[in-house]
This record gives sequence, C-alpha cells and structure tokens, in this order.
Amino acid sequence: MTTPGTRQARPTVGSPDSGSSGTDALRRAVHRTVHDVDGLVDAGRFNVAVARLMSLVGEVRRAASGGGVDAGTYREAVAATAVLLSLFAPQTAQDLWQRLGRTTPVAAQPWPAVDPALLVTTEVEAVVQVDGKVRDRLSVPADVAAADLERNALARPAVTRAVGERMVRRVVVRPPHLVNVVLG
Repeated sequence: MTTPGTRQARPTVGSPDSGSSGTDALRRAVHRTVHDVDGLVDAGRFNVAVARLMSLVGEVRRAASGGGVDAGTYREAVAATAVLLSLFAPQTAQDLWQRLGRTTPVAAQPWPAVDPALLVTTEVEAVVQVDGKVRDRLSVPADVAAADLERNALARPAVTRAVGERMVRRVVVRPPHLVNVVLG
C-alpha cells in the first residue's frame, strides 16, 4: 500500500538515449550531491540532505527523459541515488536497487566515491534582476569580474526591455551569481 503523494517523490528508472552532451553535467551533479549529502549528514542536517537528494532525483529524471546521457553514466547516477537514498528510505532504495538488476542489499554497498575534479565549477548561472524581479539568467565563468558581469547583464535584451526609458539609479553586482539593476 502506498501513501498518497509518495509515488510522486519516488525515484523512477527509465532508459536514457545514448549521447554525451549531458553526461558531464549528470556526473557533476552526482558527485556534488554525494559530497554535499556526506557533509550534511555528518552535520546532522538531514532535511537539507534529503532536499539535495531529491534535487539529484530530478536531475536523473531529466537525464532519462531528455536524453543526451550515455547508459553507463545513467546507471551510475541511479546506483548512487539508491545508495544515498538508503539512509533515509531503505525500502524505496532497495526497490530501486533491484530494478537495476542488483541482488545484494543496497545497505551493504559502500558509500559512492567522490571525484574532486568533478566538484570544480567553471561556469555558473548569474541571475539578473531589475528592481528585484528576475528578468534574465546568464551563464558566466565562475571567476568573472564584476565589471564584465555588469556589462553582460546590462546588454541583455530582457534587461533593456525591462529598463526601457527609465533611469538606472544603481547596479548592484555580486559576482558571479547576481546583478540587480535599481531604477530611479
């Protein structure tokens, strides 16, 4: 018997298309999540660890439905998800593990290893706001200079449309994640 709403949050196993465009992104997401969950569990922040795990489930689902990920990377991601999930939902994790064709208990599996090279981010998403409302997002290098980020943000069509004829009073830049254009 399933409780209403539990099926919705339960990880599902699909079959991804073959390809390599999303493979690196999925591998980075898996390794980042394993790293984060490890630290969060050690700190006793279990709710945040579960939230990070569910974000990973979303990434894996998108990889399955969107394609662009090779089957080996996809199976690695699902296996890591099952091992992480076994801390919080052992029966669901075991069911997922068995769907992968594994016969050993998921709880007996070692913690997934983290590749430190996959934790390094070279590109991040910057949010561009006009008067506190999100108007655009752009990908920028993680080490972008404040002046470059401001120049790129102000040149975006959505930002120029939102500013219109009004005067820009101030531009708050917090590299690499935020640009807020304050109008006067």
